Amino acid sequence: MIDGFTLNGSVTGLPERFASFAVPRARRAFAVGAWRPRVWVVPQTGLTLQPYDKLIEQVFVSPGSILWGYQFAALTGTLADFLVQVRFDDEAHSPTLWSKPVFASALRSTGGSGVRPVLLTAPRPIGGTSVSALISSRSSATRRCQLLLFVGEPWSGGVL
Repeated sequence: MIDGFTLNGSVTGLPERFASFAVPRARRAFAVGAWRPRVWVVPQTGLTLQPYDKLIEQVFVSPGSILWGYQFAALTGTLADFLVQVRFDDEAHSPTLWSKPVFASALRSTGGSGVRPVLLTAPRPIGGTSVSALISSRSSATRRCQLLLFVGEPWSGGVL
């Protein structure tokens, strides 16, 4: 991983692809705004979801952080087995990332590159100090999954 992006050295860098736009853009944002990239994993415990069960997990972030991307993976089963919602604890903005829980199959990057994570169209300020992720299983079997939240935290110096 470099700057929070998956690096594949065997793929030639092509113009007008995800990585050629996203990596330089993220690097500039982190350099100019004194941000450091952080990746939060949900669930943190490697938990298995029981049939038709749901998980709500809270991730604590530094005040003034931004959410700039996400990635979802079905470790067992398929993406269609899960619904996902991301909630924020601040009242200044919309309390959720999407208007309702979405199918995890909608959380993958589009196009032929298959490069992840998915970038938000604009970084989402996190007005409070936490983000909660709700993951619901739609399967009649136990399932495992992983949601990655890509966050920029204010950084006042030192080595990243």
